[in-house]
Amino acid sequence: MRHGLGTKNAKGLIMKLRWAIALGIAAAAITLGLVVSVRIGHGDGAFRILTYVNYLGMTKGPQLVGKFFDPGRFVPLPAEALLFDVFLVLTSGLQWFLIGAAVDLLTRKRRSFSGSTPTAR
Repeated sequence: MRHGLGTKNAKGLIMKLRWAIALGIAAAAITLGLVVSVRIGHGDGAFRILTYVNYLGMTKGPQLVGKFFDPGRFVPLPAEALLFDVFLVLTSGLQWFLIGAAVDLLTRKRRSFSGSTPTAR
């Protein structure tokens, strides 16, 4: 096995998924900022944004937290809130990574279709 071959493949994969990686990281960072603003106390609007932008995290998050902690408790423990926040950030990054992967796939197909048509002179 040659040295550097894995690095070349990794660089190619990163170039193929550049929208996916960029959107995933940006969404996770924005969600982290919104979660921090909710926890600091300025979060009425930020919480509304989170519910609309991160549908997967808001719908599946309570179910996930309920599997690890007692779901019948009225006030969540700090560990429950932390787990929920981490789950929100991860699911937001994952959702937007998948959207970016779809964009990468569509733009790659568009380039392959537009490059294969002959030009008329």
